[in-house]
Amino acid sequence: VIDPSPRIRCKKTITVPPTDPSYGAQAEACARKPARVFVASRGPASLIVGHVGQPITPGGTYDADFVTFDSNVPLPSGPSAIKLAPIIDAPGNFALRVFIVCFDANQIIDFDPDQNQIEAVFNVGLGPFALTVDPFDFEAAARGDAAPAPSLDADIALRPYRFAYVASFTDSFMQLIDLDDSRPDKTTWGAIVYTMGEPTPPKGS
Repeated sequence: VIDPSPRIRCKKTITVPPTDPSYGAQAEACARKPARVFVASRGPASLIVGHVGQPITPGGTYDADFVTFDSNVPLPSGPSAIKLAPIIDAPGNFALRVFIVCFDANQIIDFDPDQNQIEAVFNVGLGPFALTVDPFDFEAAARGDAAPAPSLDADIALRPYRFAYVASFTDSFMQLIDLDDSRPDKTTWGAIVYTMGEPTPPKGS
């Protein structure tokens, strides 16, 4: 996945209006900030961290497609998918994370790209393969804006953005993981709170 959030955050710091003569140069400088790149590797199992869009050499010509890789983070076995999406942090704001689905280990890895470290490990059912989340505004997530307040089902403080959905290839069912760390009780953060479908082994097994 490619994460353009450093460019979005940079643009947020521009204080002059778009009509100001200096705005174009400042916006271009933000657009040329390197985007972050995250690659899940199965052999060896690791998260490869890098950047794309930067000068080829220090002070050299800018190349939008130039990629460098900076570090590797060991992962559990069998990475099968990778997703860039936010959690809701303790103060109630969006906080971008890189989620890596590890098929063999039956785990979802929550990686904090700003701290460059694994924040949490979510244990799930057999053979997780795909992951998606509730719809969200990426620019709001990149900026760390406040997450939407509870609306429907406000009596149980259910936010419009809250869940990750994990599909199990092995047992053909789906699990929901709570991504809202702002709840006072903290009892469901990172936990499976609901399953959809009856776990069913593949035919012929």
